[in-house]
Amino acid sequence: MPDFGARIAAIIPNFNGRDMLGRCLESLQAQVPAPAEIIVVDNGSNDGSCDMVKSRFPSVKLIALDRNTGFAAANNTAAAATDCEFLLLVNNDCIAQEGWLAALVASMDDRTGAVTSSMRNVHDRALLDSAGGAIDDMGFSWDRGQGRPASDFQERSEVLFPCGGATLLRRSALEEPSTVFWDRLFMYLEDVDLGMRLWTRGWKVVYEPGAITLHEHSATGSKFPYLKEKACVRNRLLVMRRHVPSSKLAKLMPLIVLWQILWACSAAFRLRPVIFRAVVVGTFQGLFARSVGKYPGAAGDGLIKRFAVSRDGGFPKAQLAGLARKLLLG
Repeated sequence: MPDFGARIAAIIPNFNGRDMLGRCLESLQAQVPAPAEIIVVDNGSNDGSCDMVKSRFPSVKLIALDRNTGFAAANNTAAAATDCEFLLLVNNDCIAQEGWLAALVASMDDRTGAVTSSMRNVHDRALLDSAGGAIDDMGFSWDRGQGRPASDFQERSEVLFPCGGATLLRRSALEEPSTVFWDRLFMYLEDVDLGMRLWTRGWKVVYEPGAITLHEHSATGSKFPYLKEKACVRNRLLVMRRHVPSSKLAKLMPLIVLWQILWACSAAFRLRPVIFRAVVVGTFQGLFARSVGKYPGAAGDGLIKRFAVSRDGGFPKAQLAGLARKLLLG
């Protein structure tokens, strides 16, 4: 498909990631087909990222914001700045390998809303960072295959959600052309919400093992451990509240609250104050945030039933997850 690149806009959010961003942009410009547009949305960096883009990559469209609006909002800002039919979502800590975009394009059939990549560890490309997203019965999500040999994930497969850092997205699969992510989430788990929205609207999300990109896992988020952990705790609860029907959520909520209490107590017992504070604050914000609203046709219970992968979290998490599955099946 030699002209497919003309229909693609690559979107890269950036916050103080100048050196990583340079490597990422070089790898994108080398793709065949090349994206018609490459858009960098800078979230108020103070490390010279904007000057670097202007001097080294003059063809790149730069949207320089004066503050950190978050990963989700940055992607939406870029989506509003292009009319390309397909959006290529790229983290600044990714280095696209030869043939990456072509492999994503080849997997984008008429029923597919998003194609996610084989994200490899930048320090050992034989190991995976992500093969798309997975979820368990309690709503905890993670990257499939993280830390495992990439050779274990060589089959194209349907997944619940794509990794928001290396995905080709069909714009017409979205409710609104400029709403890639739910910006209420700011950062983390916005791709879980995206996957649920796509499946609910009748689109597939697929993992393409031939689309390889190197990835420096959580290169930006790891600099802010409390904010990262709090966002993950809060956003898991917000996504559950948004996508699981009220009748099922009411049954699940006692189990969810119990697990959050046990999680906080465990962090306190192990003298992990950052985790304790993040779990307490994130739980409060996730459970009591107003105006979350239900996603139209909310089908999160069915999606969790379909895609849930049991993880042995030991006692009592495994037992609580088993109860959660019975409630979801009921």
